[in-house]
Amino acid sequence: MHKEKEYVDGLIRPRTERRETELVLIGTDLGHIILELLPEIERKMRSDAGDYGYDNHKVLGSKGQFADIWRKVGKLKRALWEGVVLQREQPREILLDLIGHCLLTIAMIDRQQADDKEAKECRDMTPSET
Repeated sequence: MHKEKEYVDGLIRPRTERRETELVLIGTDLGHIILELLPEIERKMRSDAGDYGYDNHKVLGSKGQFADIWRKVGKLKRALWEGVVLQREQPREILLDLIGHCLLTIAMIDRQQADDKEAKECRDMTPSET
């Protein structure tokens, strides 16, 4: 378990004190997700970003992310649903990649909504020419 770490400012940091909620989470699926899987996903995303480049996912935008998700879902379906033994990526790694692609897509959607809101506010502040 990663009991010695916690989320601070969106990053995993050393834990300075034990929290009561941690005791409730230990031994549950949610505890496993929060204490084990989320830090693993963060490490994988940082590693992949280092390999691909930190802005590479922006080249094709959300459509590119969708294509990556769609390709991974097909492989995952073959392994989990059809029982095909995959030669390279295994279902767990595919799922971690899918989570990363989903998070990147959500970040793109959030950024686009923030940009649209800012553009609307700028338009609203500018006197219209009629």
